[in-house]
Amino acid sequence: MKNIIEIIIADDHPIFRAGLKQIVESPSVKVMGEASNGEEAVKLIKELKPHVAILDINMPVIDGLGVLSAVKKLKIDTKIIFL
Repeated sequence: MKNIIEIIIADDHPIFRAGLKQIVESPSVKVMGEASNGEEAVKLIKELKPHVAILDINMPVIDGLGVLSAVKKLKIDTKIIFL
């Protein structure tokens, strides 16, 4: 059985988010969800517990660093990659 890396993408620019999804998605990488702001990103991470979250640092509502802080407080083992 092949290991699948589950990720979410959070960026407030929909065209950039769609392009990033197209680039990273492959047979071994599954995009489980997308968020347009930090609040949505925290909700998705809490709900889906992906292996990796690719986050824009500058997002509305909660910025990327705020998402990182929330994930640490929730003790979720999702790895964060900042754009």
